[in-house]
Amino acid sequence: MRELDPSVIGQDGSIQNFMRDIEDHARLSNGFVIELGSGLGTGSTYAIQRGLQGHPDALHFSIDLLDRMIWKPDTKGWKLLIGDSRSEASIGQVAPDKARYPGLIFVDTVHTYAQLLSELKVWEAVAGLETVWLFHDTYMHGTRNTDMIRAIEEHIKATGWVYDDYRTEAHGLGRMSWKRGIPFPDRRTFEATKPSEAKPTKPAEPKPPEPKPAEPKPKPPEPKPVEKPPEKPAAKPAEKLPKKDHLWKRKPH
Repeated sequence: MRELDPSVIGQDGSIQNFMRDIEDHARLSNGFVIELGSGLGTGSTYAIQRGLQGHPDALHFSIDLLDRMIWKPDTKGWKLLIGDSRSEASIGQVAPDKARYPGLIFVDTVHTYAQLLSELKVWEAVAGLETVWLFHDTYMHGTRNTDMIRAIEEHIKATGWVYDDYRTEAHGLGRMSWKRGIPFPDRRTFEATKPSEAKPTKPAEPKPPEPKPAEPKPKPPEPKPVEKPPEKPAAKPAEKLPKKDHLWKRKPH
């Protein structure tokens, strides 16, 4: 592993006082770590890589909107994914094996209620019974980051996740894990894909409207009966005029 100049370690994001904690959690994990928000690479990315040294099958995914890294791991098991950490499209890219759950999910992105609540809903789909979550910046200037804590507390209401303020000095480090004794539900329904094969999800096409039932055709009017003209009375035979003899006989002279 390529070492860093001590003067820049942890300076990005004011995370230097938690570098050892992040390294220890990566070391105690199963070797599979998801990192949301890599920044310059000199903070959490570097600490996670130090913790993963010696793991026989280490796998580390860093996800960020932009590539701003000035230090990148040179290990085979590290990959940088450029994308939105709130998008479900990234899930299939970070889970090459359905049977393997991340041992650690580290979150250090935009510290708002809506952002964190979306990330929790998306990445819970790849978590497992032994997954530990770490959240940076849960304490800001000596007080709780209420936006972040409210999102976490709302998310865990109906689940078996439990949260504790692991470190409260600036800028805070929160931790979430599954409560012992509660069965862990397998929510993973995604298909693992390679990064090059990931395709954006198309919205479902609207179903065509169902055809209206054909209106019954009107029945043709029944034909009117043809009226027969009244029958004429039979003509009487012509009467024969009596013969007049004077018309045929000559008068005597």
